[in-house]
Amino acid sequence: MPASVAIVIPCFNHNEAVKKAIQSLHDLSIPPSQVIVIDDGSDVPIDVISVSSGLNLIVVRTPNQGLAAARNEGLKRVSSDWVIFLDSDDVLHANALDMPSTLVSEVRADVLTSAFVLHQQGRQSTVFPLVGDPTAALLQCHIGPIHSFAFRTETLKKLGGFSTDEVLRKGHEDYDLMVRIALHEGRFLTQHTPVCTYEKLPGSMSTHQHNMCLTRLHVWLRFFMQLTQPSPQRLMHAVAFFARHYQGFAVSYPDNIPSVLQKLMVWRAETKVSAVEWAYCISSLPGKIIDALGSAPGPTSISQPVIQEIFDWRAQHYTSAILLQRVSKLAEYVGKLECKRVAIWGANALAEQAIAVLQLSLSVTVIDSNHAGERLSGLSIVSPDDINFFGDWPILITAHQAFSDIAVQLAAMNVETKRIF
Repeated sequence: MPASVAIVIPCFNHNEAVKKAIQSLHDLSIPPSQVIVIDDGSDVPIDVISVSSGLNLIVVRTPNQGLAAARNEGLKRVSSDWVIFLDSDDVLHANALDMPSTLVSEVRADVLTSAFVLHQQGRQSTVFPLVGDPTAALLQCHIGPIHSFAFRTETLKKLGGFSTDEVLRKGHEDYDLMVRIALHEGRFLTQHTPVCTYEKLPGSMSTHQHNMCLTRLHVWLRFFMQLTQPSPQRLMHAVAFFARHYQGFAVSYPDNIPSVLQKLMVWRAETKVSAVEWAYCISSLPGKIIDALGSAPGPTSISQPVIQEIFDWRAQHYTSAILLQRVSKLAEYVGKLECKRVAIWGANALAEQAIAVLQLSLSVTVIDSNHAGERLSGLSIVSPDDINFFGDWPILITAHQAFSDIAVQLAAMNVETKRIF
């Protein structure tokens, strides 16, 4: 038996857009058990009679209280097992309520997150969630638009719904909800089929960058400071977020920076992470912050790159990001010296990415003692013993986890550090 699902649609002065959102519900292969439209004090009361036929739909008009309070008004009236929040300028796909049967019968889950189609500035792309630790993902960023999630109604009501804190009226009330579910050890499941479209419109809350930055940091700070169980993924995602948003912290939350640094250093002392990835993540921070975090003692790990555990579609693939950083620096070096060749040390997927870019303008040699005699991207792989490293041409190390060892080996061959990337 399909799960019963209610759809809550808050609306403020989007009278025509909300009709489009409701119209999309008629195309659902499984109809919603309830549709609850909250008119949050629109200047002209919304009228959806023309698109409501055949739906178990009610419209509730309230004084203007903001998005979170409007969603909570809808949540109060939900009697279904699950609830989806659909903003008035978004639409669901026909399969949106085709929830996995295991979600209802075999698995106790609190949140189902699905793929979605993103429309922004005339571009369209499909965004898929990856499997992993949702807490780590949420330390990196918010993980999707609200209508790409289905929530267990009981879970949300126990949490009191969306926060109506004044600061969150500027945005990220949905991010706040997600982190509170994670802090209460809620279970997240993923399905990899697009179930909705997300229109990122000019003038929407998500386009007000200053407000969104302020509220994002507000939610993240409360989340990070409450967490007590570090892991390699959580540590790396937390330090990546801190580095990426450091200027925002310095402007809006300078008094919180010492406590964040202290906790990052405590976690670093307890957690095995890749030294290369750690150095990359903190590289954009001010020197005194790098000195503090870079000197933080802690075990290192080379066996499990963070890339294998990323949950969020926007979470940075550290190994690929580091490769791009090195290739950019290598390109500057090549341009200055007018080099004609480059060596890539490490026959792997990262090397294939580098070859695709570098062989457009350079002669490429692939080095890997473990794969000598084989081929990669059409190129023969050679042993380092067969290479004369004399010259000024650069060497790009794509054997990510063995970078330090290879760099030492090259130094022993009198290769200058400036040639190693």
